[in-house]
Amino acid sequence: MSVYTPISEEATKQVLNQATKLLERVKNGLIAGKNQQNLFEEMCKLSAKIRSSNYFKLIVYWHQQQIMSYINTMKADLQSNSDKEIENQIALISKHYQNFQIFVIQVKQFLLSIEDFLFKTQLWTTVFKKSFEYFQQEFEGIKGIWMEKIFQFIEKARMNYDLPNNELSRVIQIFIDIDFKKDIKIERDLKTNELRVISDSSPENSQNYIQLFQNPFLEQTKNYFRKKSSLWAVNDDLEYFKEALMYIKKEEQLCHPSLINKTKDTIMDAIQLKNKLQLYYYKNFFKPIFESAQTKISDHQSQEKNKINQKKSCRDFNQKIATEWVHDLIQNKKYVESQIPNEDLQVNLAHQNAIDKTFQYCLAEFKNSSQLLMFFCDYFMKQSTIFINQKSKLNKNHKYLLDLSDEEYEKRQAEFNTIFVYMQSKDEFLQYYQQALCKRLIGFNFKSIDAEYKMVTQFKNSVGVHTTVIRFQNMLTDLKINEQYNKEKFQNDILKIYILSSVAWPLQRNEQDKIIFPSSFSGLISQFTHQYNSTYNKRKIHWLLNEGSAEISFISNNLTNFGGKYILRTTSYQMLILIKMNEKESFIVKDLMEQTGINRCSFDSNLKQLVKLKILNCSDSDKLTEYSKISVNTQFYSSKKNILCQHHASAVEDQNISSIQTTVEQERTSIIKAYLVKIMKIRKVMLHNDLLQECVELIKKCSRTFEPCISHIKNCIENLIEQEYIKRTEKDFKKYEYLQ
Repeated sequence: MSVYTPISEEATKQVLNQATKLLERVKNGLIAGKNQQNLFEEMCKLSAKIRSSNYFKLIVYWHQQQIMSYINTMKADLQSNSDKEIENQIALISKHYQNFQIFVIQVKQFLLSIEDFLFKTQLWTTVFKKSFEYFQQEFEGIKGIWMEKIFQFIEKARMNYDLPNNELSRVIQIFIDIDFKKDIKIERDLKTNELRVISDSSPENSQNYIQLFQNPFLEQTKNYFRKKSSLWAVNDDLEYFKEALMYIKKEEQLCHPSLINKTKDTIMDAIQLKNKLQLYYYKNFFKPIFESAQTKISDHQSQEKNKINQKKSCRDFNQKIATEWVHDLIQNKKYVESQIPNEDLQVNLAHQNAIDKTFQYCLAEFKNSSQLLMFFCDYFMKQSTIFINQKSKLNKNHKYLLDLSDEEYEKRQAEFNTIFVYMQSKDEFLQYYQQALCKRLIGFNFKSIDAEYKMVTQFKNSVGVHTTVIRFQNMLTDLKINEQYNKEKFQNDILKIYILSSVAWPLQRNEQDKIIFPSSFSGLISQFTHQYNSTYNKRKIHWLLNEGSAEISFISNNLTNFGGKYILRTTSYQMLILIKMNEKESFIVKDLMEQTGINRCSFDSNLKQLVKLKILNCSDSDKLTEYSKISVNTQFYSSKKNILCQHHASAVEDQNISSIQTTVEQERTSIIKAYLVKIMKIRKVMLHNDLLQECVELIKKCSRTFEPCISHIKNCIENLIEQEYIKRTEKDFKKYEYLQ
């Protein structure tokens, strides 16, 4: 074990003086652009001599002097070159900072032998850290000047993008490096063979970088591009977007890597790119589609009102409009998405966001969106049929009935999904869909029960556990249970009875009915009633004959078509009328109505349809009255074997639109109130704006069926105050307090 004899103070000073001379040569070499690698052995010899010195304060002071000397030399050199071009000054700052790192390594090389003891046990730091602490102190006096030079360079670079920006990146990096907290070191980059500083600071936590460079740079960038955008305003939309994209790409070449994304956001905000994109897509692609649909609907309603278009089915017309509307929307959306430039991810996202926002906005603004989407969905969810209109050479329309294949069904369902996910008023759509689903299930006119379950599952995944979606599930469950019940317990070939839950189905009982059942199946009804009451003795049965249907075999004496044998598809009321007509040759309308027990309004509409189809004859050809004489048309004939006699409209068409909107409004009010009370119960006291914001966010996150209107929330707050759930505080009118 070797023992070193400590050297004296005078000997320590001599070694330090020799080291100073060596470092002076290093400094001069760096300024001249020459790296003095041949000084390595001399530095190691001096390092070995000072290893045995105990004059730590002297060594520490020497270290500070060397660093400060280099910094002063650097500042003087920069000052002497202040009249040069700004890009040369930036390059000079970058070069000095890199040379400073080399100089610090040389100092570390000299102090390497005593670093473990001196700079860890005594000062709790390393040579690197202490060197950069000295640099940090001096930087306070020059950072303002450097910032000015950086922005001068950026301003010039925006006019001439051929200027190199590598030096600029290194200068900006200084603001991050000097903000280190506990650790800093210098490493050599294996790719570039250049030295680089590794510190525990980053653009996210460096206050120097954020306050001195990032924030001023973004503000300057915003102002610069606001002026630019005013010059582009004379261009058309496509030229404007092209110009903006070119400048964004150029700015990316200039920006410091950690600033690129934030700079793009700032530029897009300054030139209002997202708003302009939304307006562009709205005017040129989506608005015409919605206007065209609205025009068709208005024209058709006008024709219906003027009785010009009586022969055309209103439902077929709505389905046609809905199909064209969905098809045009999907095609336009796909087209505009295909036109997005694939050059920049963030710009692409801005385009996609603008398309999505515009699409969503149009759906929300178009009052018929929910109804048309329901018609489209109801169309492909029915039995596998679609209508295609084709024009012949004579320019006449011909309608063909084709089978809807599984592939076509999947395509239409995908189109429906594309639109449904963007709808803000999903709750309104679900109300319309409930009516359509009810009609399909009651009329047994659905593609398959599995397809219906799949659609309900999709709704559940989209909007979560919602009251209306639960009703859908209960409706389908009722149908399956009834099929099994009719098959196993109530077996007959004449009558099928379906038990529907009053909570799930959107059906209303006709209270005016006092039906007198014909003897042919009154016994079956009594049997069913007895069976049901013995199983469920606490439940009540209400007959909904206004929703029932029947198939009747009708035989005519006219054998011209089908041997006079026809099948009549009727309502339950029409069935009762026709069965009654079997009892004698003719009836007076008033007697027929009394003997069937059907209420006046329903009786008239159903009888008129049978007379209109000439299944029954009426003595008064011009007008049907309660004293008209009704008889069976024994010479009836038709070109169709199956004759649809049902005249009543679908469940959706029967339902008053304003009634659905009222229901939707009531449900939304209940949801908003529930969330307001929930928030206030937790928070106890809240400011008005905070309550509004939290309520909106919570409903969007949890309810997912609609976006609440601020005015609606305000009305709910006032209502809760009246109901004494919350109150305004005495000192602050805009603050609410929860009442226990």
